[in-house]
Amino acid sequence: MNALHPGPHTYPARGYRRLAMHRRYTIHRDGDLLVEDLDAQGNPIEPETVAPEDRLPVEVVVRAAETDDAKHQLLDLLELALDMESEGPPLR
Repeated sequence: MNALHPGPHTYPARGYRRLAMHRRYTIHRDGDLLVEDLDAQGNPIEPETVAPEDRLPVEVVVRAAETDDAKHQLLDLLELALDMESEGPPLR
């Protein structure tokens, strides 16, 4: 647990501030990127008019501060995740 991801029944750590970026990224079957800003409960504020069955079964939900540093850290995180997933399963 940390300040960005407090436990289910804990109060945020001191210095915790409300996250400004809370978005969901999904991909439409035709290849378009769908971006939805989410409210505190994770519901789209202005939902895309795309049915769930027309979306690929992959999504990324982002919660971060809306700062340049946070955006750079997000890109680093996504790059690391891509590298890890691209390597394939470990050899036995």
